[in-house]
Amino acid sequence: MRTKTGGNTTKLNLKKPQYLKKFMFKSIAVICILSLTMFLKKFNFRQTNAILNVVKENIQYEFSLKDDGKKIFRKIQGFAMNSMEKIAVFNPMTKIDKYPSPIQGKVFKQYDKDTNQGIDIKATLSDEEPVSVTEGIVKNIEQKDKKGYYITVQNGNMDYVYGYLSKPYVSKGDSVSVGQPIGGLGTNVDGHKYLRFEIWIDGSSVDPLYYIDMNSMPQ
Repeated sequence: MRTKTGGNTTKLNLKKPQYLKKFMFKSIAVICILSLTMFLKKFNFRQTNAILNVVKENIQYEFSLKDDGKKIFRKIQGFAMNSMEKIAVFNPMTKIDKYPSPIQGKVFKQYDKDTNQGIDIKATLSDEEPVSVTEGIVKNIEQKDKKGYYITVQNGNMDYVYGYLSKPYVSKGDSVSVGQPIGGLGTNVDGHKYLRFEIWIDGSSVDPLYYIDMNSMPQ
C-alpha cells in the first residue's frame, strides 16, 4: 500500500506489528525457560542439568517460535514433571505435613550438610524411649562402638536413622508402625540421654527439622 504526501510516495510497512509481536513472544519464551531452569537448579537434580543442556543447545541461535520453541517446551515439560515429583518430597509442606518428633526433647546439635548429617536431641524425660516417626521396614541395625546402636528404617526412597541406642527393640527386616518404640537410650557421661536422628533421601542427607515437628509426639 502506498500513499502520496506532497508529491512523494511513502511505503507503509504493515508487517511491522507482526514482527514486533513475534519478537515479544520469543523473548517471553526465553525468559520463562531460563526462569524455570534457575528455579530447578536450586534443588540440584540431575534433571536440572539436562534442562540446562537443552536450553544451551537450542537458544544459541534464532529459533522458530512455532517449531523449535515447541520442541524445547516438550523436552523441558518432561524433565520438569519428574523434577516436581522430587521437589514435593524435598519440601514437606508442598505435599505432606511434618512428622511428630521421635522423642520429647530439645535439639542439642543442629544439622550441617558438611559436618553433621543429622541432629542430636536431648531427651526431656529420663525414661524417654524413641519411637518411629513413620511406618517402614528395618533396613539395618549397626553398633558403632561407644555411640551405641544405629537403626535405619526405610520407607520408599527415604531412610530414617535412630542412633545412640543402648539396645534395639526391633530386628532387621521387621515392619514398624508410627509411634512404635524402636530402642532404649543409654545415659551419656553428663548424665543425660540423647537421640541421634537422621533422614536420607535417595542417599543424600537432609535437615530432619524440615520434616519433623519438635513440639508434636506420635499418638
